[in-house]
Amino acid sequence: MSKILGIDYGSVRVGTALSNDDQTIAFPRVTIESKEEVYEPHIEELIETENVSEIVIGLPLGFDGGDTTMTGKARVFAKNIEQKFGIPVVLQNEVLSSKMAGQHISDKKLLDARAAALILQSYLDRRKM
Repeated sequence: MSKILGIDYGSVRVGTALSNDDQTIAFPRVTIESKEEVYEPHIEELIETENVSEIVIGLPLGFDGGDTTMTGKARVFAKNIEQKFGIPVVLQNEVLSSKMAGQHISDKKLLDARAAALILQSYLDRRKM
């Protein structure tokens, strides 16, 4: 069975998470520095080694549901990922994901991977409804 890759896109770091094989639970994976080439080898390696069939990318909307300064950047990132790997990409509202992920965590690298897991888990839970 295939897995779903979750991504918390940021201008400094990109957090990643993976679902289990049943696509019901999200687990934090790695955080990639944004100044690195985020497509290769990190994301490509996750896609290939974990048999990823779908990608969920957090969409940073404002509390009013409107776009923020990062919304456009996240949309471009998502489009580039979809074109690069030919895998369906879904955008998932990520309001408060970093805030919730940051509770009791001081390590920024853990924070971004945990935020990606929260985004992915929200998507997985929404699919069950």
